[in-house]
Amino acid sequence: MATQVFIDVDGCISPHPPHSGLSRTNAGWTGEWTDARVGPYDCLWSHDLVRELNVLSVLPNVQFNFLTSWEDHAREFLPSIGLDCSDWPFLTGVDGDSPGDWWKLRALQRAQPMVPLDRLVWIDDELNRQPEALGWLKTLGVPVLAISPCPVTGLTPAHLETIKTFVSGPAAALPHTNKYEQRYSFQGPQER
Repeated sequence: MATQVFIDVDGCISPHPPHSGLSRTNAGWTGEWTDARVGPYDCLWSHDLVRELNVLSVLPNVQFNFLTSWEDHAREFLPSIGLDCSDWPFLTGVDGDSPGDWWKLRALQRAQPMVPLDRLVWIDDELNRQPEALGWLKTLGVPVLAISPCPVTGLTPAHLETIKTFVSGPAAALPHTNKYEQRYSFQGPQER
């Protein structure tokens, strides 16, 4: 069993819009930032964030997965920013998804029965605006950490600390109970 981490790119790894000066000053990363074209995408990233994601992605029993509109482009282009992600799986939408449905939720629902899972981390700047997705997470019966960063700053050092604690904590510290509050933590702004 593993902790599965599903991560978006825009608004999480790369703040959006990428040329906003607010990202560098408000995200909390104090090291170097780069603003550049990555394949067909404009990106801004903190080198410290990329380094922290690399550390997390090699922890035992942790599997990172892309859940982003970049789809396979994420693992094709993001190694150029230093992210060791060329072997991360990615989920895709399908043509049959209903227009009113959030394709990321449907993709994760389709994948979930096939993915070994004892904990789940979902990182997406749109997650806090997706009540159906948040409701579905309550039904999984495993500890869940949902992080919805402000898209202008993306993931912050505080988010990464929360993720590290969640994925490296002993299973006994993460009770499987019916109390939603004990196994589900929502991190991020409730409103924008």
